[in-house]
Amino acid sequence: MPPIQLTGRVVGEGFRRGLGRFTDIGFGTEILYSFIIIVCSLMIYFGTKELYELTSHKGIKYFRQTFLFFAIAYSFRSFIKFALSYFNVQAIFEISPRLFGFAIGQITIFLFMYFGAMAIFYLLYSVMWKKWRDNSKKIYLFHLLAFIIALSSILFRNPLVYLGINLLLLLFVVFTFYLSRKPSNQKKT
Repeated sequence: MPPIQLTGRVVGEGFRRGLGRFTDIGFGTEILYSFIIIVCSLMIYFGTKELYELTSHKGIKYFRQTFLFFAIAYSFRSFIKFALSYFNVQAIFEISPRLFGFAIGQITIFLFMYFGAMAIFYLLYSVMWKKWRDNSKKIYLFHLLAFIIALSSILFRNPLVYLGINLLLLLFVVFTFYLSRKPSNQKKT
């Protein structure tokens, strides 16, 4: 393939190097599992549409939203990684690779963490909607918390912080679910 001249740079060489990164086993595996997560999430989202339309059950609505947010998070993350590796985008725009990789990486992490946290919060809300139906502002609180979680993952730039935040979020959801399902000692009249 002859090199393509674009903005004074040879893009064909970067394209070939990008293709080498694309065929890397780790990157290929990541794209594959992201694709599986996206497809399964969208299958659940669209598969439960008719059920929600028939019943108008709020729990199903929030359950569907969970998988929509998972699909958005993983599709955005995969698309950005694919575009950076396959098309060698920084060579086209003549941006320093270090600056471009840092900026795109931070934006990707932020959006992935935000949509991932929102998916977890919607999963929690799908279980707790009956108890929380009097307070409809919880969704706004969840968006704020997801924004804070995503921002903290950017500010600290430490994989342990990312892991810790996700573990705390998981423990919070499990604890809340446990408390909601715990039988009450009071007798109902």
